[in-house]
Amino acid sequence: MIRNSPELSGMEIKRADETSRRVIVSLFADDTTVYLSRDDPIEALGDIQETWCTASGARFNKTKTKAVPVGPSEYRRSVKETGFMDPENDNNQLPEEVEIMGDGSPTRNLGGYIGNEVNETEIWLPISEKVSQALRQWDRLHPTFQGRMQASRIEVGGRTQFLTTAQGMPESTEKTLSKAEREFFWGNTGSKPRAAGSC
Repeated sequence: MIRNSPELSGMEIKRADETSRRVIVSLFADDTTVYLSRDDPIEALGDIQETWCTASGARFNKTKTKAVPVGPSEYRRSVKETGFMDPENDNNQLPEEVEIMGDGSPTRNLGGYIGNEVNETEIWLPISEKVSQALRQWDRLHPTFQGRMQASRIEVGGRTQFLTTAQGMPESTEKTLSKAEREFFWGNTGSKPRAAGSC
């Protein structure tokens, strides 16, 4: 319905070969991302959502809806402050329940983070802290060297693999995680890994 709407034009994305491609919607499981131009009427999107919800019996959680303005910083600031997609059109305002993301405020999209002027290191901070905390918990069990290797794969590799693939990892985060892993293996707690086997 969104792709075929005559009222919604979406965004034109330039490719490396200078051709452009129209992007208007991406769907994954229960996540929907809609790309609108500043001229696309918000009401038209609302009508499509309402029709779809009526037909499917589902509903959009409007309080979880976020808008990320794209364009020059003055335009993004204007959208954040006024809620108008087009500052020259008073009839095209985002609904009040939609959170408009300002510069420096990332939001999740399909497991990665998007936004303007986003600090990549801050995105990784909660993950780094979870990894460090998990490694400290493993360390309390005094695992063997093999156990530490397995725990490291689970915690460091498992918790970072998807986001690293989707978004990349800043060098500072890589250093933080490497340090946590090194301390887990060789520790500053005085406990050294035990060799597997019996005495």
